[in-house]
Amino acid sequence: MRLIKQEIKILFLAITFLTRIRIPDFPYDHSLLRRVYRYFPLVGALIGACGGLVFFISTALLKLNLEPALVLSLMSITMLCGGLHEDGLADSCDAFFGGGDRPVRILEIMKDSRIGSFGALALFFFLLLKLSALKSLALKINIAGGQGVGEAGTTMASATVSVATAAVITAFIMANSLARFFVTFFLIRGQYVNSQVQSKSSTLVTQLSNSRQLLQDLLVASIQVVVLIFIAIIPLTKIFTILIVLLLAFFLLQKYYKNKIGGYTGDALGAAEQIFETIIYLALS
Repeated sequence: MRLIKQEIKILFLAITFLTRIRIPDFPYDHSLLRRVYRYFPLVGALIGACGGLVFFISTALLKLNLEPALVLSLMSITMLCGGLHEDGLADSCDAFFGGGDRPVRILEIMKDSRIGSFGALALFFFLLLKLSALKSLALKINIAGGQGVGEAGTTMASATVSVATAAVITAFIMANSLARFFVTFFLIRGQYVNSQVQSKSSTLVTQLSNSRQLLQDLLVASIQVVVLIFIAIIPLTKIFTILIVLLLAFFLLQKYYKNKIGGYTGDALGAAEQIFETIIYLALS
């Protein structure tokens, strides 16, 4: 019973770490913060499920067209997470593309709360990529079902709404879960770059220990991913291809971060999550 209570505490900490949700009357034990990443895939799946729920309500109940429903779903995920990862993406793009080759200057820009042109463009294009990929997925299912597409190619046919909706919801869950799972690889293998600004990730990293506990936490996270893969309505071959691409993207990003600033920061992790998530949407489309 004590072990179960501790796991619940870690799960609740992971929820508050990755989202804006605050659980009332919950005794937060920050000594457990170093273990929250073991539940990143589960929390990511819950975040994706919330986006999927918004999509279902928008299409099945409110009868909205595809694009508005997708925008509302993506917006709900961003609001639920407080723009945590999008902020990291914007700051990273401003810093890496506007800071030249000097690590000190890059980190200086990254800590600046103001958004620059590179960050704004990154947010716009990544949102556009997600939206177009999810739309392509829904319409592909629609056409495969043998039904016509409605006005301007945006309204899903009634006979295949359930299948297309299920596919989009699955994409939300898979993308948000797997993206956060692969972010944990940086915490285990990467080198955190210290800065004067205290962030969520710095608090987490400073409490990580190089012990078998890391492998145990990674195993717990991996089990969640395996369960998710086998219950997903996605061909296993496509899932394995996505995993290989994500692994390759992780190594490339890790090398890039190391060459530019000597490791990773909290903003760099946010950017990585957005990159991983977008890759998954594109692969499923």
